[in-house]
Amino acid sequence: VLEEAYQRGVIRSMPQSLWILSDAARTQYLEDLSEKAMRAVSGSMRVTATGADESNAVWRKFVERWPSFEAKDFNPHLPDYWQVNNTLFKGFDFNSSAIARETAAFTFDAVAAAALLACAVAPNGSLPMNFGEEFIRTKENIDFVGLSGRVIFDKNGDRLISSAHYMLANVLR
Repeated sequence: VLEEAYQRGVIRSMPQSLWILSDAARTQYLEDLSEKAMRAVSGSMRVTATGADESNAVWRKFVERWPSFEAKDFNPHLPDYWQVNNTLFKGFDFNSSAIARETAAFTFDAVAAAALLACAVAPNGSLPMNFGEEFIRTKENIDFVGLSGRVIFDKNGDRLISSAHYMLANVLR
């Protein structure tokens, strides 16, 4: 899209165009631009939602503990086709992985939020007839610090913007 915008004159070097790009403009896509198109977007800003952050003590502790996990502790709870081996824990740098920081951190927090909601609605384990309704209604009462930071929901079930983290980066040629 950026290359096409450059070809059509929407993005230009003179006078310079400055753009604010979303996280859809991944680094690999920017690296694939022609030299002229890259010069044209140079100086623009990229805004990305970020999951895990070094300032979050929960994330730091999780990363610190990751190498101590062992497959034997997880595999009895997983179906055969999801079995893992110890290279997942010993040979994987969780802290430097963009997938771990973004996708895994948000996924972990989504599962934690669902578990906390289920426990709030059915603290004794037996599900009430209106479990789904109570599950949705209770979401406003969830407030915890997960791998992606503080997790709080509004009345619509969306995460509060104030609990999200964003990263701003210059696009440089």
